[in-house]
Amino acid sequence: LISSAALGVIGAFYATHFRGASPNLFGFDTVSMALAMLVIGGLGRAEGAVLGTLIVVFIDRVMIDLGPLRIVLIGVLMLIVVLFLRGGVFGIKTQFRAWRDKKKSENRSARAEKGGEMLPEEATEVRDKDELAFRRYDKNQRDFLKTLVTDEVIKEFKNKPLGQHSEALERLLTYFRRQPMVDKYAIKCVEPFKVYQVVALSGIPGVAPRQVEDKVYTSREDAYVGVFTRRIQDLLES
Repeated sequence: LISSAALGVIGAFYATHFRGASPNLFGFDTVSMALAMLVIGGLGRAEGAVLGTLIVVFIDRVMIDLGPLRIVLIGVLMLIVVLFLRGGVFGIKTQFRAWRDKKKSENRSARAEKGGEMLPEEATEVRDKDELAFRRYDKNQRDFLKTLVTDEVIKEFKNKPLGQHSEALERLLTYFRRQPMVDKYAIKCVEPFKVYQVVALSGIPGVAPRQVEDKVYTSREDAYVGVFTRRIQDLLES
């Protein structure tokens, strides 16, 4: 409603200023430029439209000495955005964080897998043979716990994060709770009873935990579910 009213005011101002209006004013070139602004900036976000407008106007007006090449430049930029940037230029930060979280998850999985199955040449360098036995035991335990992860178990935790649970869910929670403090997921209370976030503990005294995601939870129960979901994902990927 607000945008429609704004467009009406702009149209009236345009017609008054130029003493008339015609469909030819919005030809193929104008529509193409508008489309380029939306695609380059990022579809679905007002900030992306503003950023895309600034980029296209800069190329079209400031770099006017390039002549027709500036249109080619805008087209190439649109192609790059469509192929590699799902959220436009404005979505680079979000896409980078998603890629970073994926790599961190892969690294966590690689460490867990390596911890369960140590190579022979690595095993000879470990003096504490109890550590080898523990890693083999932990690997076997994780393989068993993966069989307990079902839709029913996940639904049970979402419905009741705290309290008594089924045997399968209790086994999973017990395993998660006794993990080392390094990179262990926790809940950070940003604003009491209103804002919570999931963080990963450093395991080092004096070193603050790192933020895992930008997602904000409005209740402690939802934050519990967020931590549980990440732990399940790490377990299945290990």
